[in-house]
Amino acid sequence: MVTRQHTHAVVILGGDSPQSESAAIATDAFVIAADSGWDHAVSLGLSPHVLVGDLDSISSTSLNDARQSDTLIVEHPRDKDATDAELALSIAADHGVDSIHVISGGGDRLDHVLGALHILAAPALRGVRTMCTTGRTHIHVVTSHHRETFDVITGETVSLIPIGGDVHVSTTDGLRWPLQDEVLAAFSSRGVSNVAVSNSVTVTVASGVLFVIRPGHFDQGDNK
Repeated sequence: MVTRQHTHAVVILGGDSPQSESAAIATDAFVIAADSGWDHAVSLGLSPHVLVGDLDSISSTSLNDARQSDTLIVEHPRDKDATDAELALSIAADHGVDSIHVISGGGDRLDHVLGALHILAAPALRGVRTMCTTGRTHIHVVTSHHRETFDVITGETVSLIPIGGDVHVSTTDGLRWPLQDEVLAAFSSRGVSNVAVSNSVTVTVASGVLFVIRPGHFDQGDNK
């Protein structure tokens, strides 16, 4: 496997083309393309270090380009237990990076989308700062390993969704309806459609995995 030379990884998934604003990517990022994510990476001006997957959706022309490049190609059989997204995230985790940004245009099969999102909560990634951009939506994964602060637009919608079980939220700052030493229960919609009241939001989690979701539109609607 590639030795660590980067502290940040970018994983580009297949599906629809990502939004151009998703491409605010550090030039020294470790870039992993999942199958046809190769084409999206190239369209964003990126040169993948790794191409991974069963290579059933990448075009033959693009695959030939990959083979002619310095890209490491990790090919898997089509009959496999893990999705291309999971394989790509596994490579990022094995590389020992400190942060991962997953980029998807959305529009893929719902089962693939849900599978990819749940992989973001995998135990192997919980010590890694992880976020996902899918279409216009930004998802920040918050665990007990990191206090997370991110820039927002005052008035924009911010939803807090527990993943895989209850989440004990220590504190939130910058939200209209703050949480202080409270539990967001799994299978509850309580955290949906909070609202940013400043230009940054901070979330601290004591236990569990929390998705902080910014839907990508300015909405001062009701809490639910």
